[in-house]
Amino acid sequence: MRLTALAMATALSLPASAQAGEVLLRGLTLHLVEPAATVQNAEILLDDRGVVRCLSGDVTGARPPSVQAKPCREQAGSTAEVRDFGGKGVAIPNLIEPYNQLGLVEIEAEEESADGSTHRLANAAQVRAIDGIRLNSRAIQAAQQAGVGIAAVHPLGSSLITGQSAALRTCGATVDQAIIRSPVAVHARIGHAAKRDDQVTGSRSGQLAKLRELLLQGQRLAKAASSKQKLSPAQDDSLQRLRDDPSLPPLAEVMAGKLPLVVHADHADDIAAVLRLQRELGFRLQIAGGAEAHLAAAALAAQQVPVILTPGSARPNDFARLRATDQNARLLLQAGATVAIATEHTYDARNLRWELGLLVQQGVAWAAALRIGTLTAAQLLGLDPQVVAIAPGLPANFTVFDGDPLTYDGHAVWTSCGGTVWPQPRQR
Repeated sequence: MRLTALAMATALSLPASAQAGEVLLRGLTLHLVEPAATVQNAEILLDDRGVVRCLSGDVTGARPPSVQAKPCREQAGSTAEVRDFGGKGVAIPNLIEPYNQLGLVEIEAEEESADGSTHRLANAAQVRAIDGIRLNSRAIQAAQQAGVGIAAVHPLGSSLITGQSAALRTCGATVDQAIIRSPVAVHARIGHAAKRDDQVTGSRSGQLAKLRELLLQGQRLAKAASSKQKLSPAQDDSLQRLRDDPSLPPLAEVMAGKLPLVVHADHADDIAAVLRLQRELGFRLQIAGGAEAHLAAAALAAQQVPVILTPGSARPNDFARLRATDQNARLLLQAGATVAIATEHTYDARNLRWELGLLVQQGVAWAAALRIGTLTAAQLLGLDPQVVAIAPGLPANFTVFDGDPLTYDGHAVWTSCGGTVWPQPRQR
Protein backbone atom coordinates (compact mmCIF):
# COMPACT_ATOMS: atom_id res chain seq x y z
CA MET A 1 0.00 0.00 0.00
CA ARG A 2 2.82 2.38 0.84
CA LEU A 3 4.51 1.83 -2.52
CA THR A 4 1.22 2.42 -4.30
CA ALA A 5 0.61 5.65 -2.38
CA LEU A 6 4.13 6.90 -3.09
CA ALA A 7 3.79 6.07 -6.77
CA MET A 8 0.48 7.91 -6.97
CA ALA A 9 1.89 11.02 -5.30
CA THR A 10 4.93 11.02 -7.62
CA ALA A 11 3.01 10.37 -10.81
CA LEU A 12 0.43 13.03 -10.11
CA SER A 13 2.95 15.77 -9.28
CA LEU A 14 2.76 18.68 -11.73
CA PRO A 15 5.69 21.06 -12.36
CA ALA A 16 5.22 24.83 -12.30
CA SER A 17 6.18 26.96 -15.26
CA ALA A 18 8.87 29.56 -14.73
CA GLN A 19 8.30 33.12 -15.82
CA ALA A 20 10.65 33.64 -18.80
CA GLY A 21 9.85 37.23 -19.75
CA GLU A 22 7.09 39.81 -20.05
CA VAL A 23 3.57 38.46 -20.56
CA LEU A 24 0.63 40.49 -21.89
CA LEU A 25 -2.85 39.11 -21.27
CA ARG A 26 -5.60 40.62 -23.43
CA GLY A 27 -9.31 40.19 -24.17
CA LEU A 28 -10.39 39.79 -20.55
CA THR A 29 -13.28 40.67 -18.32
CA LEU A 30 -11.64 41.25 -14.96
CA HIS A 31 -13.51 41.18 -11.66
CA LEU A 32 -11.74 43.02 -8.83
CA VAL A 33 -12.78 42.77 -5.18
CA GLU A 34 -10.25 45.11 -3.56
CA PRO A 35 -11.38 47.66 -4.59
CA ALA A 36 -14.59 46.29 -6.13
CA ALA A 37 -14.86 46.88 -9.88
CA THR A 38 -15.49 45.14 -13.19
CA VAL A 39 -13.03 45.89 -15.99
CA GLN A 40 -14.07 45.16 -19.57
CA ASN A 41 -11.53 44.80 -22.39
CA ALA A 42 -8.94 44.37 -19.68
CA GLU A 43 -5.24 44.01 -20.33
CA ILE A 44 -2.72 42.84 -17.73
CA LEU A 45 1.03 43.16 -18.28
CA LEU A 46 3.37 41.06 -16.13
CA ASP A 47 7.11 41.59 -15.89
CA ASP A 48 9.66 38.78 -15.99
CA ARG A 49 9.19 38.13 -12.25
CA GLY A 50 5.45 37.57 -12.56
CA VAL A 51 4.67 40.94 -10.97
CA VAL A 52 1.80 43.03 -12.38
CA ARG A 53 3.33 45.97 -14.22
CA CYS A 54 0.21 47.45 -15.82
CA LEU A 55 -3.57 47.03 -15.61
CA SER A 56 -5.90 48.74 -18.07
CA GLY A 57 -9.45 48.57 -19.43
CA ASP A 58 -12.94 50.03 -19.39
CA VAL A 59 -14.38 50.31 -15.88
CA THR A 60 -18.06 50.49 -15.05
CA GLY A 61 -18.55 53.17 -12.40
CA ALA A 62 -15.69 54.67 -10.42
CA ARG A 63 -12.27 53.76 -11.80
CA PRO A 64 -9.89 52.26 -9.23
CA PRO A 65 -6.53 54.04 -9.22
CA SER A 66 -4.84 50.76 -10.19
CA VAL A 67 -6.68 50.65 -13.56
CA GLN A 68 -5.42 53.03 -16.20
CA ALA A 69 -7.17 54.07 -19.40
CA LYS A 70 -4.06 53.79 -21.60
CA PRO A 71 -3.79 50.21 -22.94
CA CYS A 72 -1.08 48.09 -21.33
CA ARG A 73 0.04 46.85 -24.75
CA GLU A 74 1.62 50.26 -25.33
CA GLN A 75 4.01 49.55 -22.44
CA ALA A 76 4.87 45.99 -23.44
CA GLY A 77 8.28 45.27 -24.91
CA SER A 78 8.64 43.88 -28.42
CA THR A 79 9.55 40.43 -27.06
CA ALA A 80 6.60 40.17 -24.66
CA GLU A 81 4.57 36.99 -24.93
CA VAL A 82 0.96 37.87 -25.82
CA ARG A 83 -1.98 35.73 -24.73
CA ASP A 84 -5.20 37.03 -26.29
CA PHE A 85 -8.42 35.52 -24.92
CA GLY A 86 -10.55 37.19 -27.58
CA GLY A 87 -12.94 38.83 -25.14
CA LYS A 88 -13.98 35.45 -23.73
CA GLY A 89 -11.57 35.27 -20.79
CA VAL A 90 -12.92 35.92 -17.29
CA ALA A 91 -10.28 36.74 -14.67
CA ILE A 92 -10.80 36.71 -10.91
CA PRO A 93 -8.47 36.95 -7.90
CA ASN A 94 -7.36 33.58 -6.63
CA LEU A 95 -9.84 32.16 -4.13
CA ILE A 96 -9.17 31.50 -0.45
CA GLU A 97 -10.06 28.18 1.19
CA PRO A 98 -10.48 29.14 4.88
CA TYR A 99 -10.90 25.71 6.51
CA ASN A 100 -9.09 22.64 5.19
CA GLN A 101 -6.26 20.15 5.69
CA LEU A 102 -4.35 20.73 2.47
CA GLY A 103 -0.77 19.58 2.90
CA LEU A 104 -1.57 17.74 6.13
CA VAL A 105 -3.39 14.75 4.64
CA GLU A 106 -2.53 13.41 1.19
CA ILE A 107 -4.14 9.96 0.97
CA GLU A 108 -6.69 9.28 3.68
CA ALA A 109 -6.26 5.50 3.50
CA GLU A 110 -2.48 5.75 3.89
CA GLU A 111 -1.51 6.51 7.49
CA GLU A 112 2.03 7.53 6.49
CA SER A 113 0.67 10.49 4.48
CA ALA A 114 -1.46 11.90 7.34
CA ASP A 115 0.21 14.59 9.47
CA GLY A 116 -2.78 16.62 10.57
CA SER A 117 -4.58 14.63 13.27
CA THR A 118 -4.44 14.59 17.07
CA HIS A 119 -6.02 12.01 19.35
CA ARG A 120 -6.26 11.08 23.01
CA LEU A 121 -5.74 14.63 24.21
CA ALA A 122 -8.44 16.92 25.58
CA ASN A 123 -6.31 19.95 24.78
CA ALA A 124 -3.88 19.76 21.85
CA ALA A 125 -3.69 23.53 21.38
CA GLN A 126 0.12 23.34 21.20
CA VAL A 127 -0.07 21.31 17.96
CA ARG A 128 0.78 23.56 15.02
CA ALA A 129 -0.35 22.87 11.47
CA ILE A 130 2.78 24.55 10.10
CA ASP A 131 4.91 21.74 11.51
CA GLY A 132 3.11 19.02 9.52
CA ILE A 133 2.56 20.66 6.11
CA ARG A 134 4.07 19.00 3.05
CA LEU A 135 3.94 21.15 -0.07
CA ASN A 136 4.61 18.39 -2.61
CA SER A 137 0.94 17.51 -2.42
CA ARG A 138 -1.21 16.59 -5.39
CA ALA A 139 -4.20 18.06 -3.55
CA ILE A 140 -2.45 21.43 -3.19
CA GLN A 141 -1.53 21.45 -6.88
CA ALA A 142 -5.07 20.50 -7.90
CA ALA A 143 -6.48 23.32 -5.78
CA GLN A 144 -4.03 25.86 -7.21
CA GLN A 145 -4.84 24.93 -10.80
CA ALA A 146 -8.54 25.37 -10.03
CA GLY A 147 -8.01 28.95 -8.86
CA VAL A 148 -7.42 28.48 -5.11
CA GLY A 149 -4.40 30.57 -4.19
CA ILE A 150 -4.49 30.52 -0.38
CA ALA A 151 -5.64 27.92 2.14
CA ALA A 152 -5.94 27.95 5.92
CA VAL A 153 -5.10 24.48 7.18
CA HIS A 154 -5.81 23.14 10.66
CA PRO A 155 -5.05 20.01 12.68
CA LEU A 156 -7.97 17.63 13.03
CA GLY A 157 -8.78 14.59 15.16
CA SER A 158 -10.89 13.56 18.13
CA SER A 159 -9.35 16.05 20.56
CA LEU A 160 -11.61 18.73 21.99
CA ILE A 161 -9.05 21.39 21.09
CA THR A 162 -7.12 20.21 18.03
CA GLY A 163 -4.42 22.85 17.55
CA GLN A 164 -3.38 25.96 15.63
CA SER A 165 -4.03 26.65 11.96
CA ALA A 166 -1.76 28.28 9.39
CA ALA A 167 -2.46 30.20 6.17
CA LEU A 168 -0.32 29.37 3.15
CA ARG A 169 -0.16 30.00 -0.54
CA THR A 170 -0.70 26.98 -2.75
CA CYS A 171 2.68 27.65 -4.36
CA GLY A 172 6.25 27.71 -3.11
CA ALA A 173 9.18 25.32 -2.88
CA THR A 174 9.24 25.20 0.91
CA VAL A 175 6.75 25.75 3.71
CA ASP A 176 8.61 28.88 4.80
CA GLN A 177 8.10 30.35 1.31
CA ALA A 178 4.42 29.44 1.20
CA ILE A 179 3.34 30.43 4.71
CA ILE A 180 1.57 33.78 4.98
CA ARG A 181 0.56 33.63 8.64
CA SER A 182 1.00 31.18 11.50
CA PRO A 183 -0.79 30.77 13.77
CA VAL A 184 -4.10 31.96 12.37
CA ALA A 185 -6.42 30.57 15.05
CA VAL A 186 -6.88 27.89 17.68
CA HIS A 187 -9.37 25.19 16.69
CA ALA A 188 -11.86 23.14 18.70
CA ARG A 189 -14.66 20.69 17.96
CA ILE A 190 -18.00 20.28 19.73
CA GLY A 191 -20.24 17.29 19.11
CA HIS A 192 -19.81 13.73 17.93
CA ALA A 193 -16.19 14.05 16.71
CA ALA A 194 -14.94 15.04 20.18
CA LYS A 195 -17.00 12.29 21.85
CA ARG A 196 -14.56 9.69 20.59
CA ASP A 197 -11.78 10.94 22.87
CA ASP A 198 -11.58 8.88 26.07
CA GLN A 199 -10.12 11.80 28.02
CA VAL A 200 -13.07 14.11 27.31
CA THR A 201 -16.43 13.65 29.00
CA GLY A 202 -18.53 12.15 26.23
CA SER A 203 -21.63 14.29 26.59
CA ARG A 204 -21.88 17.69 24.93
CA SER A 205 -22.37 19.28 28.35
CA GLY A 206 -19.13 17.61 29.42
CA GLN A 207 -17.35 18.99 26.36
CA LEU A 208 -18.54 22.52 27.10
CA ALA A 209 -17.54 22.17 30.75
CA LYS A 210 -14.04 21.07 29.76
CA LEU A 211 -13.74 23.83 27.15
CA ARG A 212 -14.81 26.42 29.75
CA GLU A 213 -12.25 25.07 32.23
CA LEU A 214 -9.43 25.26 29.70
CA LEU A 215 -10.37 28.77 28.55
CA LEU A 216 -10.53 29.98 32.14
CA GLN A 217 -7.02 28.65 32.69
CA GLY A 218 -5.92 30.50 29.56
CA GLN A 219 -7.66 33.62 30.86
CA ARG A 220 -5.77 33.38 34.13
CA LEU A 221 -2.46 33.21 32.25
CA ALA A 222 -3.44 36.16 30.04
CA LYS A 223 -4.42 38.33 33.01
CA ALA A 224 -1.22 37.46 34.87
CA ALA A 225 0.88 38.41 31.85
CA SER A 226 -0.74 41.85 31.65
CA SER A 227 -0.87 42.52 35.39
CA LYS A 228 1.84 44.23 37.44
CA GLN A 229 0.39 43.04 40.73
CA LYS A 230 2.86 41.24 42.95
CA LEU A 231 1.94 37.62 43.59
CA SER A 232 2.40 35.53 46.69
CA PRO A 233 4.75 32.53 46.41
CA ALA A 234 1.77 30.18 46.36
CA GLN A 235 0.04 32.16 43.59
CA ASP A 236 3.25 32.34 41.57
CA ASP A 237 3.79 28.59 41.92
CA SER A 238 0.23 27.91 40.78
CA LEU A 239 0.69 30.12 37.73
CA GLN A 240 4.00 28.50 36.89
CA ARG A 241 2.31 25.11 36.71
CA LEU A 242 -0.06 26.57 34.10
CA ARG A 243 2.84 28.13 32.19
CA ASP A 244 4.63 24.79 32.14
CA ASP A 245 1.69 23.15 30.37
CA PRO A 246 2.46 23.72 26.64
CA SER A 247 -1.21 23.43 25.70
CA LEU A 248 -2.29 26.48 27.74
CA PRO A 249 -0.26 29.45 26.36
CA PRO A 250 -2.14 29.26 23.01
CA LEU A 251 -5.39 29.59 24.97
CA ALA A 252 -3.94 32.59 26.77
CA GLU A 253 -3.47 34.12 23.30
CA VAL A 254 -7.16 33.45 22.62
CA MET A 255 -8.28 34.99 25.91
CA ALA A 256 -6.04 38.02 25.34
CA GLY A 257 -7.81 38.63 22.02
CA LYS A 258 -4.74 37.89 19.90
CA LEU A 259 -6.16 34.78 18.22
CA PRO A 260 -9.74 33.69 17.47
CA LEU A 261 -11.12 30.36 18.63
CA VAL A 262 -12.66 28.49 15.69
CA VAL A 263 -15.20 25.95 16.97
CA HIS A 264 -16.55 23.32 14.61
CA ALA A 265 -20.23 22.82 15.44
CA ASP A 266 -23.13 21.80 13.20
CA HIS A 267 -26.13 21.36 15.51
CA ALA A 268 -28.03 24.57 16.28
CA ASP A 269 -28.03 23.83 20.01
CA ASP A 270 -24.26 23.25 20.00
CA ILE A 271 -23.81 26.59 18.26
CA ALA A 272 -26.08 28.25 20.84
CA ALA A 273 -24.05 26.70 23.68
CA VAL A 274 -20.78 28.03 22.25
CA LEU A 275 -22.35 31.46 21.81
CA ARG A 276 -23.33 31.44 25.49
CA LEU A 277 -19.74 30.59 26.38
CA GLN A 278 -18.50 33.44 24.20
CA ARG A 279 -20.84 35.89 25.94
CA GLU A 280 -19.62 34.63 29.31
CA LEU A 281 -15.88 34.81 28.63
CA GLY A 282 -15.59 37.40 25.86
CA PHE A 283 -13.14 35.71 23.45
CA ARG A 284 -13.12 36.11 19.66
CA LEU A 285 -15.17 33.29 18.16
CA GLN A 286 -15.74 31.85 14.71
CA ILE A 287 -18.05 28.92 13.97
CA ALA A 288 -17.01 26.32 11.39
CA GLY A 289 -19.32 23.67 9.95
CA GLY A 290 -22.57 25.44 10.78
CA ALA A 291 -24.99 23.07 9.02
CA GLU A 292 -27.85 24.38 11.20
CA ALA A 293 -26.40 27.86 11.73
CA HIS A 294 -29.39 29.48 10.02
CA LEU A 295 -31.44 28.63 13.12
CA ALA A 296 -29.07 30.76 15.21
CA ALA A 297 -28.62 33.47 12.57
CA ALA A 298 -29.92 36.36 14.69
CA ALA A 299 -27.66 35.52 17.64
CA LEU A 300 -24.63 35.02 15.38
CA ALA A 301 -25.22 38.41 13.78
CA ALA A 302 -25.85 40.13 17.13
CA GLN A 303 -22.60 38.77 18.61
CA GLN A 304 -20.72 39.41 15.35
CA VAL A 305 -19.58 35.79 15.17
CA PRO A 306 -18.62 34.76 11.61
CA VAL A 307 -19.60 31.38 10.20
CA ILE A 308 -17.40 29.29 7.92
CA LEU A 309 -19.89 26.98 6.24
CA THR A 310 -18.40 23.57 5.36
CA PRO A 311 -19.72 23.08 2.79
CA GLY A 312 -22.02 25.88 1.74
CA SER A 313 -24.88 23.42 1.19
CA ALA A 314 -24.71 20.78 3.93
CA ARG A 315 -26.96 17.74 3.65
CA PRO A 316 -29.18 16.42 6.49
CA ASN A 317 -27.15 13.19 6.63
CA ASP A 318 -26.55 12.82 10.38
CA PHE A 319 -28.19 13.79 13.68
CA ALA A 320 -26.26 17.06 13.93
CA ARG A 321 -27.50 18.16 10.50
CA LEU A 322 -31.13 17.11 10.43
CA ARG A 323 -32.27 20.71 9.88
CA ALA A 324 -29.66 21.56 7.24
CA THR A 325 -30.96 23.52 4.26
CA ASP A 326 -29.66 24.71 0.91
CA GLN A 327 -30.68 28.22 1.96
CA ASN A 328 -28.32 28.29 4.95
CA ALA A 329 -25.89 30.91 3.61
CA ARG A 330 -28.64 33.14 2.23
CA LEU A 331 -30.53 33.12 5.54
CA LEU A 332 -27.37 33.93 7.49
CA LEU A 333 -26.52 36.80 5.15
CA GLN A 334 -30.06 38.15 5.34
CA ALA A 335 -29.76 38.21 9.14
CA GLY A 336 -26.58 40.26 8.87
CA ALA A 337 -24.11 37.50 9.79
CA THR A 338 -20.66 37.26 8.20
CA VAL A 339 -20.34 34.12 6.08
CA ALA A 340 -17.37 32.38 4.47
CA ILE A 341 -17.43 29.18 2.43
CA ALA A 342 -15.02 26.24 2.77
CA THR A 343 -14.92 22.74 1.34
CA GLU A 344 -13.24 21.33 4.49
CA HIS A 345 -11.98 18.10 2.89
CA THR A 346 -8.52 17.96 1.32
CA TYR A 347 -9.45 16.83 -2.18
CA ASP A 348 -12.55 19.06 -2.32
CA ALA A 349 -10.59 22.33 -2.11
CA ARG A 350 -10.34 22.38 -5.91
CA ASN A 351 -14.16 22.63 -5.99
CA LEU A 352 -14.37 25.80 -3.92
CA ARG A 353 -15.52 27.92 -6.87
CA TRP A 354 -18.50 25.64 -7.41
CA GLU A 355 -19.45 25.90 -3.74
CA LEU A 356 -19.49 29.68 -4.26
CA GLY A 357 -21.58 29.16 -7.38
CA LEU A 358 -24.20 27.40 -5.25
CA LEU A 359 -24.59 30.65 -3.33
CA VAL A 360 -25.54 32.35 -6.58
CA GLN A 361 -28.11 29.62 -7.19
CA GLN A 362 -29.56 30.42 -3.74
CA GLY A 363 -30.04 34.06 -4.72
CA VAL A 364 -26.77 35.61 -3.50
CA ALA A 365 -25.43 38.20 -5.96
CA TRP A 366 -22.53 36.95 -8.12
CA ALA A 367 -20.21 39.74 -6.98
CA ALA A 368 -21.11 39.06 -3.34
CA ALA A 369 -20.30 35.36 -3.77
CA LEU A 370 -16.91 36.22 -5.24
CA ARG A 371 -16.25 38.61 -2.38
CA ILE A 372 -17.12 35.87 0.13
CA GLY A 373 -14.57 33.57 -1.51
CA THR A 374 -11.83 36.19 -1.50
CA LEU A 375 -11.92 39.32 0.66
CA THR A 376 -14.24 37.99 3.39
CA ALA A 377 -12.11 34.86 3.79
CA ALA A 378 -8.95 36.99 3.94
CA GLN A 379 -10.44 39.16 6.68
CA LEU A 380 -11.46 36.16 8.78
CA LEU A 381 -7.90 34.83 8.55
CA GLY A 382 -6.44 38.19 9.55
CA LEU A 383 -4.67 38.61 6.19
CA ASP A 384 -3.80 41.83 4.41
CA PRO A 385 -6.52 42.64 1.81
CA GLN A 386 -3.72 42.96 -0.74
CA VAL A 387 -3.59 39.16 -0.96
CA VAL A 388 -6.72 39.35 -3.15
CA ALA A 389 -5.80 42.55 -4.97
CA ILE A 390 -4.69 42.73 -8.61
CA ALA A 391 -2.67 45.90 -9.05
CA PRO A 392 0.69 47.16 -10.38
CA GLY A 393 3.55 46.23 -8.09
CA LEU A 394 1.86 43.11 -6.70
CA PRO A 395 2.69 39.49 -7.66
CA ALA A 396 0.17 37.94 -10.03
CA ASN A 397 -2.40 36.03 -7.98
CA PHE A 398 -5.32 35.47 -10.31
CA THR A 399 -6.87 32.89 -12.63
CA VAL A 400 -8.42 33.22 -16.08
CA PHE A 401 -11.39 31.06 -17.06
CA ASP A 402 -13.05 30.56 -20.45
CA GLY A 403 -16.51 31.12 -18.95
CA ASP A 404 -18.23 31.87 -15.64
CA PRO A 405 -15.71 30.79 -12.96
CA LEU A 406 -18.49 29.86 -10.53
CA THR A 407 -20.18 27.37 -12.87
CA TYR A 408 -19.26 24.18 -14.69
CA ASP A 409 -19.17 26.22 -17.92
CA GLY A 410 -15.92 27.91 -16.90
CA HIS A 411 -12.59 26.11 -17.16
CA ALA A 412 -9.27 27.45 -15.90
CA VAL A 413 -7.11 28.33 -18.91
CA TRP A 414 -4.35 30.43 -17.25
CA THR A 415 -3.41 30.81 -13.62
CA SER A 416 -0.72 32.32 -11.46
CA CYS A 417 0.21 32.14 -7.79
CA GLY A 418 2.77 34.42 -6.19
CA GLY A 419 4.06 35.31 -9.65
CA THR A 420 4.52 31.67 -10.73
CA VAL A 421 2.53 30.96 -13.87
CA TRP A 422 0.72 27.86 -15.12
CA PRO A 423 -0.20 28.84 -18.71
CA GLN A 424 -2.31 25.72 -19.33
CA PRO A 425 -3.81 24.51 -16.04
CA ARG A 426 -6.13 21.56 -15.95
CA GLN A 427 -8.59 21.01 -13.14
CA ARG A 428 -8.68 17.41 -11.97
